[in-house]
Amino acid sequence: MNNEFCRADYLLRTYDNGTVGHVTSKSTITVEKSAISILGYTPTKTLKKYLTQEMMEDGFAQRFSFCVAEQDDRPIIGDYDFDQLAEQVAPYWQKIVKTPPHPVYTVSKEARGVFNHVVGQIVAKAREDDIDDSFSRRLAFNTYKYGLAYHIISGKTDSVIGPEDLAQGAKLVAFHLVNLGKILNLYAVGDKSGVKPSEIGSGRVKSPAVAMETVSPKSPNTDKLKKVVSVLEKQRAANASPMTMRKLQAAIRALHGEGGGELTRSLAKQAVEQNPTLAPFVVM
Repeated sequence: MNNEFCRADYLLRTYDNGTVGHVTSKSTITVEKSAISILGYTPTKTLKKYLTQEMMEDGFAQRFSFCVAEQDDRPIIGDYDFDQLAEQVAPYWQKIVKTPPHPVYTVSKEARGVFNHVVGQIVAKAREDDIDDSFSRRLAFNTYKYGLAYHIISGKTDSVIGPEDLAQGAKLVAFHLVNLGKILNLYAVGDKSGVKPSEIGSGRVKSPAVAMETVSPKSPNTDKLKKVVSVLEKQRAANASPMTMRKLQAAIRALHGEGGGELTRSLAKQAVEQNPTLAPFVVM
C-alpha cells in the first residue's frame, strides 16, 4: 500500500468521523471519531500535479472546498503586521470563546426550507454546466457547516440555526462552486467536446463555473432589483403568503410595459439567489 493511498484513505475516513489507525510491529495507534481541518494553499500547477484527475472524479476532491486567488493589480505586501491584526481580532475572539457552545444545535423548519431551496438551485445550475451531482450535493451540505459557524461568530447564544444563518452559509457555498469550476477547468472534467489541453483557460472553452446570477452595479435594472427585494422582504416580515409574478409585477410599477413579466421573473429569481430566505415568499 503506497503512502499516497494511505493519506487519501485517512482523509476520507476522518471526513466521515470514522476510525483511523496506524499499526507497526511494536504498537497500534487508533483514533475513534476522528476529525481534521485542513487549510492549505498551493499554485494551481502544483495542485494539478499531485491531485490527479482520478482523485477529482472518485470523490476524494469532493471533500474539499476550493478558493482560487487570481492575480490582480493590488500591490504585494512583503511583511504583514500580524501583531496589529491580532489586536484587532482579539476582542471579537474573546467574545466567541466566552460563549460556551451548545452540545447540540437544531435547525428550524424555516431554515430547512432555505436549505432545500439552496440544494435544488445549486444542483440545477451544476447540471447546466455538466458538473456531476455528487460534487454539487456534497458541497451544498457545507451550507449547514457555514451556517453554524456564522451563528457562533455573529454572537448568537441560542441553539437554533435559523434562516439567516443558512442564507449566509449558502453564499459561501455559491462562492466555492464558482471556484470549483475553475479547478475542474484545469482537467477539462465534464467536457465532452474533445477540448484540447492548449485551449483550457484560453477563453475559447466555456468554464464550468456555477455562478449565482447577480446584477452588475452598472446595470439599469439594479434599482428594480432592489425594489423586488424590498417587496419580498416585506412579505417575509409579515409572514405573508407567497406572491405570484402578477402580484409582484403590480407591486413594482417600474416593471410595467413590454417584457415586464419576464423581467419581473428574472429579477425575482436573482433576489432569491442573493437571499434564499426570500424563496418561500414568491412563486416563480
